[in-house]
Amino acid sequence: MYRSFYIFRVPKEHIAEFLRINREAGAIYREHGALETEMTRATHLDPKYGCTGLVDLLKASDEEVVFVGVDGFRDPDHHTEVMAKVDADPRINELFAEIQKVIDLSTVVRAELESVS
Repeated sequence: MYRSFYIFRVPKEHIAEFLRINREAGAIYREHGALETEMTRATHLDPKYGCTGLVDLLKASDEEVVFVGVDGFRDPDHHTEVMAKVDADPRINELFAEIQKVIDLSTVVRAELESVS
């Protein structure tokens, strides 16, 4: 499995709009072939078991809520194929313009991950 992984810091007053935009974007991703799209709300970011907590890395304020989004694909080639279709869809450009009004994209953490087991 191949996944795109995002960590978002969302101002509390924009949570409903953020989630609406992500639901619509997730539907577009799945329409174009993504196997899964999931958005989760972080519930515990503090250090535990001797590990560093995400709270220490993200610098989220008390006025922000952290969300983690994961999109799933079969493999890197499938990811490339789906993303080409998503990027060409005019609806995603509209949602991209909307999300920029809701969150600061420069604070989003993004990675692509490949299963190894």
